[in-house]
Amino acid sequence: LASDLVVPATALASGTEYGAAALWIVDPDSNTVSRRPVTIESLSSTGYIVSNGIERGEIVVTAGVSFLREGQVVVPQLQ
Repeated sequence: LASDLVVPATALASGTEYGAAALWIVDPDSNTVSRRPVTIESLSSTGYIVSNGIERGEIVVTAGVSFLREGQVVVPQLQ
């Protein structure tokens, strides 16, 4: 569907804290990251389709997710 949000596999973080999949979201005001659980609907040719947990327009970290910690300040490299 046109409203589906798709993220690359490199954006997915997993761990016992949230159970299954999670994404790191950047707060544009403070440039800090927070880990958020998401629901993965399925896999497409362009990435994972997220059905719950993020909103269109939010900044998702797509590289280096295994090195992040809650509240860490990052420098976004927007494309």
